[in-house]
Amino acid sequence: MKEFNFLDKILGPLIQPPKDKKKINQNARDRYQAKKLAEKLNVRLDVEKDAVGWTCWVNADEIEGDQFCTSWGEVLQSLKTVEEIRNAV
Repeated sequence: MKEFNFLDKILGPLIQPPKDKKKINQNARDRYQAKKLAEKLNVRLDVEKDAVGWTCWVNADEIEGDQFCTSWGEVLQSLKTVEEIRNAV
């Protein structure tokens, strides 16, 4: 088993494609902004993780059908929609 870990450490970077830092940074920014906006709007985010990945339910009455999200960009967009609806009233 140690041999596998050793080979994985050495060959892993060569076999796996490099991660795009621009996408990673954008995801982190979206997550930060979404959590901050959710707190401002007093909207509960239910984040769940399973074997496939993670999901988030945006619990706001203003949006119907678009509450289920699989990326922080989607969560942020849903929250911006809620903010626009609340500001229009």
